[in-house]
Amino acid sequence: MNASRETHYISLKFYSVEDLHHLIETRAYLKLDREVEERIHACAQFVLDKAKSDTYIYGVNTGFGSLCETRVAADEMEKLQFNHVVSHACGVGEIVPEEISRLVMLVKLLTFRTGHTGISLKPVNRLLDHWNNDIIPAIPKRGTVGASGDLAPLAHMALPLLGLGKVHFRGQVVESAKVLQEMNWKPLTLQPKEGLALTNGVQYINAIGAHCVMNVSQLVKTADVIASLSIQAFSASQTFYQALYHETSLHQERRVVAANLRKLLSGSNHFELPTCNKSKQDPYSFRCIPQVHGAIRQAFNFAKTNIEQECNSVSDNPLFFPALK
Repeated sequence: MNASRETHYISLKFYSVEDLHHLIETRAYLKLDREVEERIHACAQFVLDKAKSDTYIYGVNTGFGSLCETRVAADEMEKLQFNHVVSHACGVGEIVPEEISRLVMLVKLLTFRTGHTGISLKPVNRLLDHWNNDIIPAIPKRGTVGASGDLAPLAHMALPLLGLGKVHFRGQVVESAKVLQEMNWKPLTLQPKEGLALTNGVQYINAIGAHCVMNVSQLVKTADVIASLSIQAFSASQTFYQALYHETSLHQERRVVAANLRKLLSGSNHFELPTCNKSKQDPYSFRCIPQVHGAIRQAFNFAKTNIEQECNSVSDNPLFFPALK
């Protein structure tokens, strides 16, 4: 581990897109908060106890899909989870950038932290080991079935835990088995529900969405800077972005843009130049900047809010609630 990396404890707090971006950018050393560890352990034990009962529990002691009423013997539960991951690792296309795979891992870890998926600490800690040692799963671009699940991409995320698939390592995409051997790590054996917990959900889509929001965030900010340069270059007036004017509107984003323009143009004399429009009626493309950029910010904030809510939610089936036992 690089000693200069900060340590971040994954907790039950709400993670913003900015939080995710910071952890990706800094490649912070990740650990689990104690409460998160306790929740994960309690739920995993709950699942193991229930798996031995007569109750049919989907994907734990039964098959998947139409085989949901087909009981799986106790000595075949581990094999069921292994087969589930391997059979769904059928993604195709180019390998997504390492940054996207890191985001997938991070959002997946957020899903596990509440202790409702049934996964145990062993695979979660191995995912943390992969992250902290810059051993990042190689995920093919195509394979998700949308809202019905990222089964294929997430299966590829899980393969290295089993000593299968490929990983990003030291600037190359290599066989995970070789890396595990170098690290002296043994492939994991998945317990009941763990294969399903790893592959179920939409963390691949969430990661791509979060990545897009991160990039668009920079574009939204840059748009106001470019607009201020254009206002100066055209010798536009200063009336259309004054606070008093925009207080007549209840659109908060419009006010934010106007405030940004005032800050960026502070000290400029563009409105006093001989080339300035004497009636202060500049082309509409200038006068509507706060309204247009404000509308963009509204759409951006809507997308950002939904992506953040998704990244902080638990998407899996079935879910378990040990506290209610």
